[in-house]
Amino acid sequence: MALDRITMVILELIVPLSGLVGLYFAYNMYNAIQLKPDGNDRMREISGAIRDGALAYLRQQAVFLSFFIAVAFVAIVAALDFYTG
Repeated sequence: MALDRITMVILELIVPLSGLVGLYFAYNMYNAIQLKPDGNDRMREISGAIRDGALAYLRQQAVFLSFFIAVAFVAIVAALDFYTG
């Protein structure tokens, strides 16, 4: 029983700390990339096209996800009302 309690205390410390370490490394990588030069005009043009395509894809995914969440919400509410009402 005591071992389980010690394990939980260790996990409660390790999990948030590893999250902070991950955020630290992500921040450092972001800064390292931001310090790199943008490149020539052609590279910036390609980068803009990639960005536009990525944003269009994310917009499409957001629309689909909102529809899915709305349908799931209605189904869950209907099921709860059916079984608890």
